[in-house]
Amino acid sequence: MRFCFLSMTLLVAVFVTACSDEETFPSACNNTADLALIDQQQFVDEYAMCAEAARDTTDPESATTTCLTEDPGLSEACAACYGRFTQCVIDDCAELCEVITSEGCLECANLDCTPGFVVECAGIDRLFPGTPGP
Repeated sequence: MRFCFLSMTLLVAVFVTACSDEETFPSACNNTADLALIDQQQFVDEYAMCAEAARDTTDPESATTTCLTEDPGLSEACAACYGRFTQCVIDDCAELCEVITSEGCLECANLDCTPGFVVECAGIDRLFPGTPGP
């Protein structure tokens, strides 16, 4: 019985460790397939469409993730970074983001959300093609 309890404790510890942001999605978008999609100019419009639709849901992070895996077809791990980014923008930049691709929104997002949710999670240095990194 003691062995069983120890195994269950160890399993929970491994699960919790594996689910932390740093362990689950390091450089999630830094691969050939995802970069090919992100580096297309149309990705800006696809992301904006997903983020706008997600804003009206109870879980914008998941809604954005699901949307980006469907079209343009990002990997789930990469799309999850953009889902986290969307949630950050909603939480931290709401006043400036009535239009999610507006200049004020992108400036706020670049300062408050890009370093943690795109650079660290996705492993890339820019949010969209042609935009500067943080």
